[in-house]
Amino acid sequence: MPAKELFEEAQVLFIEGNIQGSIESFTKALDAGYDPFVIHLSRGVAYLRIEATDKAAEDFGKAVLLKIDNPRAYFYRGMAAMMSGKNEAAILDFNKAMDLKAGFSLALLARATAYSLLNRMEEAAADVMKLVPHLDSNLQSFVDTYGLVRTEMWKVMAEVSGERPRKAIEMTPEEMEKLKKFLGQKA
Repeated sequence: MPAKELFEEAQVLFIEGNIQGSIESFTKALDAGYDPFVIHLSRGVAYLRIEATDKAAEDFGKAVLLKIDNPRAYFYRGMAAMMSGKNEAAILDFNKAMDLKAGFSLALLARATAYSLLNRMEEAAADVMKLVPHLDSNLQSFVDTYGLVRTEMWKVMAEVSGERPRKAIEMTPEEMEKLKKFLGQKA
């Protein structure tokens, strides 16, 4: 089967939820000569889906080496690092992704999560404050996909709202309502 058809087959398998099958087809497409950057990025996402973070990080690392100016490669490598508990490394990758792509909301949300996991709540809250005006369905899908993000964002919400015994971040009632709605709590 030609490389392009193997890649398309892998995409369909991924969408259908056959993640292991998609990984196998991505590998076959790579062996058949399909674009290595696209394969490493795509297969890495599949590995993330099954929480094979070491394999995902390896693929994203290869993607970074192939295209050092691609923000998605850094973003996903950061996600693999964060899911492996390597939050400092994740923050560096999220920073690089945002340097390469201004306004990269997913990277900002992920960085806020990594800060929260490190109990660096002021930095996490500052990132959340930057996100509030940009809450949209893309971020909602991201939060729904990675439960870790939702859990940590509730901790940040407690910080922002002053529920935790730390300095509260100033937030208007409208911003607080929008953030609570986004996280699934009735305002």
